[in-house]
Amino acid sequence: MWQLLVPLVMMAGEYAYHRWIDPPAAMAPPKPQALQIAQTDEGVPIPYCYGTIRVDNPITIWVGNGSAVDGTPFGVPFLYGIDLLWVIAVPPYNTPSFIKRIWWGGTIVDAFDGEHGLFGPGTISSFTVSSGADGVGPFGQIEFYDGSPTQNLGDPSTLAYQMMARSGADMTLCPGYRNQIVVALSLSPTPALGTYGAYLGAVPQIPQISFEVVCANDTNDPSGP
Repeated sequence: MWQLLVPLVMMAGEYAYHRWIDPPAAMAPPKPQALQIAQTDEGVPIPYCYGTIRVDNPITIWVGNGSAVDGTPFGVPFLYGIDLLWVIAVPPYNTPSFIKRIWWGGTIVDAFDGEHGLFGPGTISSFTVSSGADGVGPFGQIEFYDGSPTQNLGDPSTLAYQMMARSGADMTLCPGYRNQIVVALSLSPTPALGTYGAYLGAVPQIPQISFEVVCANDTNDPSGP
């Protein structure tokens, strides 16, 4: 009888020690570099936009510093953040272009579903996906640059400039990306937006993102026939 009780007492004592006296350390978030981002190979061609096109997995041209913050108010361990810049396409010369629809991991983004008109340049707008893998969808800010000949992403008023500057980039080296359609997406918590003013979501991964872009042909292109 005692031979059976001794192991049970030892197991109970070990459980009590680890449960109340020496509990395990709290879960630590993965390092920011654990964020999974689609890579862009050198020499990847940029699509030419004529009419309406859909671009899946656009070319990533810049990635900001990753971040992780406490997500318990949302019912998840952590919320992850990241800032991104994509080149979407090359429009006809000096031709207005617009975003009509955006898909995030196969889910159409609420304000960019084709029912709210066309999204043009010059405005920083909210970016919200209804839900994510843990019921917490991305939320942040987005800005669209239509690829005009005078485009300048180094303008301090642009979201692209603000994202790169807070990551410590040398803004004197920032190109204008003229004649290229660019999208800036900020999903990083920042003091200006509040602790939970922007976030990627509960999973440190960037899903496939797709853009439907509308361009019109311009016969005044000096490079054309």
